Amino acid sequence: MSELKDFYKGKILVLCVDRDDDLGVSTGIKSPVIGRESNLKAAIQFALVSPEDSDVNTMFSAIKLYDRLVNIVGKENCEIACITGLPEEGIEADVKISKELDDVLKIFKADSVILVSDGVSDESVVPIITSKVPIISVSRIVVQQSQSVEELYTIITRYIKRLVNDPNTRRVLLGIPSIIIILYSIFYLLGFINMFWIITGFIVGIVGLIKAFQIDKAIYESWENAQIIVASAALSLILMITGFYIGFLGVSLYLSHTQMQNVSTTALIGAFISERLSQPFSSTDLIIAGLIILMLGRLVTKFIKNIPGVMHTAWHEVVSISFLITLKLVIDTLGEILTQKTPFPSELLVPTILNRVALSFAITVVLTILFTSYERIQRIRSQK
Repeated sequence: MSELKDFYKGKILVLCVDRDDDLGVSTGIKSPVIGRESNLKAAIQFALVSPEDSDVNTMFSAIKLYDRLVNIVGKENCEIACITGLPEEGIEADVKISKELDDVLKIFKADSVILVSDGVSDESVVPIITSKVPIISVSRIVVQQSQSVEELYTIITRYIKRLVNDPNTRRVLLGIPSIIIILYSIFYLLGFINMFWIITGFIVGIVGLIKAFQIDKAIYESWENAQIIVASAALSLILMITGFYIGFLGVSLYLSHTQMQNVSTTALIGAFISERLSQPFSSTDLIIAGLIILMLGRLVTKFIKNIPGVMHTAWHEVVSISFLITLKLVIDTLGEILTQKTPFPSELLVPTILNRVALSFAITVVLTILFTSYERIQRIRSQK
């Protein structure tokens, strides 16, 4: 320290920075605190209120360093000050520190600064200080907690704030535990606490599956590109799931009215196909309706987006819809025969089904020929 007097003749400011304003929160002392007596008084008061705070040691260390500098460069060339930020830190705290440093430099026009700090958080204000006056030294004060522990705490705090503030991670980090707590409370009040773990496992499993395969991203991108297709696909999925549900209920109902030893596989298939369960629609009605809605969604999307050559590709959906409608006639007939709701002589069973199948394929083939012929004629005209 004695070498400083030989090569540096300017004024030195010993600066203590308390970025989170522990001094003000604990004691109510307003900053900036300028001068040795004011800093000593503030440090003693701070120590009496909050002796475990590391900023107390920083203030006493700054006073000790100031006393050493006074003996080397003289009292007129040295001053000590303590400036503070805000409890929540951040940009607002840095703005306050910058303003208080300006106030200190108006009173003591320092040529350089020695920064006294207790860790990483306070040293983050170094760019603010250097923008106003050079820093010739940084004195870090390490107390009972080690430097690595404080840095680890700072890093963990920073990442927790980032996780909570990020919209994507916030939904998982806070949303799922909140849903689980609400479900637990509801099931506890209703007396179905045993069902809680089943529902919780289902929710966690669904969320994990969606995130693992990025299903939410795929649905969002699909919705942005083709809302009608996504909506029709969702409606189609609902109808098809309902159709399968009604079909399985039909099989269960059929089994409950029939002796197990006399039930054949064909009869069960017929029950799945044709059982309506006192509803207006059978399982196959809903399944085929779901497929038709999906085809209609694709067809409407092509016309709305005005895809080039839309008339040359739209016939695919038209033919598919026609085939599904005619196929429904075949399935209804097959279901009635298999469950023996409509008596057919054994010699007419196979011909009846084949006639319906032939009719379905004939309509499909005729439509395909008509559309492909129209497309070929249009292509020839365009070439001419």
